[in-house]
Amino acid sequence: MKKINIKVKIILSIIFLISLSTYTLYCHFISNKESGTSPKICEIKNTSIVYNYPDSKVITIEKHYIITNPPKDLGELKKLIENFLKDTPLETGSKIDKNKKRQYESYFYRSSRKLPSNWQPSDGYFATDRIEDHKNDLIASVFGASSETSKMYSIINRSNKIFSYGKVIETLQYKDDQIISAEKTSEK
Repeated sequence: MKKINIKVKIILSIIFLISLSTYTLYCHFISNKESGTSPKICEIKNTSIVYNYPDSKVITIEKHYIITNPPKDLGELKKLIENFLKDTPLETGSKIDKNKKRQYESYFYRSSRKLPSNWQPSDGYFATDRIEDHKNDLIASVFGASSETSKMYSIINRSNKIFSYGKVIETLQYKDDQIISAEKTSEK
């Protein structure tokens, strides 16, 4: 009886070690594959919202984007987003009243296992998966208005470690190119 238990334990240990080494190799392959590609920003479909209340004098346009392989340096991330927003029209659709002032909110997320580049929101009966559920992958937000030329940027460095995934490590806030606030926490 003891010989059978020992054999089972040995077999389970071997299976565990093979699984662990396969997983490690897979993660290493994926990280090497992603590190060789340049950053890419795509709008997350079915997540944009236009707040156009009849009594309001302002229309708020909210858009969400995903960045595959974002730069680690927060200054480079800000420049990437800034260049993207210069080339991307924020207003889409004919329902926007041209006589009202407009505010823009753009949110940028890093791609991850839970938020892949082809992610779509889901409102299933038993399970929902909305963009609000992915705040641990939010790495930048930009606020602006049609009446002002300046924009406010909040750029965030978040942890990728298993037990502290999504924890804010560093935050830089800009008004255009001026840093207004910088906060750094220890990554433990």
